[in-house]
Amino acid sequence: MGLQGRVYASLFRRTLCACRKPDRHANLGAIAEYLIERAVPRMLQESVKDDLLDENIRLRLLPTTHPYIPTIHGVTKYKHSLNAIRLIIRNFMLNERCALHVTNSESFPRERLCEVYNTCTSMDKLVVHWQSCPDNCPHLGADDVTSEAKLGLFKAASSDILLSDSQRKEILKYINHPGQQLSQNFLVTNASSAHEAQLPISRVLSGIFIFEFDERNERIVAHTIDNVEVADQEKRIETSTPLAW
Repeated sequence: MGLQGRVYASLFRRTLCACRKPDRHANLGAIAEYLIERAVPRMLQESVKDDLLDENIRLRLLPTTHPYIPTIHGVTKYKHSLNAIRLIIRNFMLNERCALHVTNSESFPRERLCEVYNTCTSMDKLVVHWQSCPDNCPHLGADDVTSEAKLGLFKAASSDILLSDSQRKEILKYINHPGQQLSQNFLVTNASSAHEAQLPISRVLSGIFIFEFDERNERIVAHTIDNVEVADQEKRIETSTPLAW
């Protein structure tokens, strides 16, 4: 190849490189920034952008403490199930204005072992620690009550009340199956006015999200919700307990 041919070949290679999509490391930074800055804080109000969800995405619920809960597969079921969880939390557990505050985050490139967390792929990962709004958070508005849920306080979230097997199954069925509704009996049994307590209850949910990505870190292939705890505080006595299912 002559000099002119080599010059053209070099220009062609550089043009190809310039036109290529960012590498997986840059993609990991971009998707992590979106999840930490936007998606996780708004998780109780809106879904992750559709173009970031793999069509075969997996949703895993509490796999460390509740391994019997089935994994949810596919983008349609993923979006339905997260919406069902969102409705349960906003209607029965927390003030509907509550946001999720990121307290810590850590990325795990595929070359780095991730033994501390319950993961399911060998791809790059992002672990986000979060908690719901504490007292005096501006998200809560004028009422400033973390547990002022839309349809009343969810009794089963309290540390001294456990769900029965039938109630547990009903919640899981509601989360897993599109179109499923919670029974009226369940609503009456487990919901009560937040004002029934002598003092307002301060309630904070905390946990982690584990996001695992595809080969180029362009889409989420697995989303795990794990280590969820409910902390209730009344009369200056604080309790913390794993979420009861």
